Amino acid sequence: AANSGKLSDVVKVDTINNIAAAIQQTRYKDAVNELKLMLSNKHDEESYRKWFLSHPWVFGTEYLKPEQNRQVGWKAKGDIILTSVDGYQDIIELKLPTVKVLIYDDSHDNWYPSADLTLTIAQVVKYIHDSEDERTTIALKEKLPFLKPRARIVIGRSNGWEGKQNDALRRFNAALHSIQIMTYDHLLMSASRMIQYYEGY
Repeated sequence: AANSGKLSDVVKVDTINNIAAAIQQTRYKDAVNELKLMLSNKHDEESYRKWFLSHPWVFGTEYLKPEQNRQVGWKAKGDIILTSVDGYQDIIELKLPTVKVLIYDDSHDNWYPSADLTLTIAQVVKYIHDSEDERTTIALKEKLPFLKPRARIVIGRSNGWEGKQNDALRRFNAALHSIQIMTYDHLLMSASRMIQYYEGY
């Protein structure tokens, strides 16, 4: 029946949809397990970029697809450009999970951004500025209509963090405009929660 295109004559449409949803859930779970395995081994930035390009759903349902074109300025290219449901582009910047995210300042009992994170934020701020400054040119030549783009930075690990480190990152994110910093563990947790949510239906 499936080969002849008449499966709906044998099985109810709702049943077919449920089977398709179950298959998709399995794919999502396999993807999360694959990322966990990658994090337990050594991989370069390009390997992670390819994984995220294959699984953009981990960034949430607000995104439709990744763009093949990654131009964010006259000369600059972002790691991943995602098209949101409103048709505009957002920027994803990836750093390795081995990169330090926060450093402890014992003189003030405070956690502050590492040099690598600070450089990445500066890089992303420039990407946002360039995409806005050259918006008309990029829209015409590259077919990427940037307008007030948001950016996400995926960097480092947080699986061994305590409350104060999570608090520090949350405060830091709240102080940034249109930029969100996420660790690979935060992203894994978000993806797992998404799978659990849909399994409830």
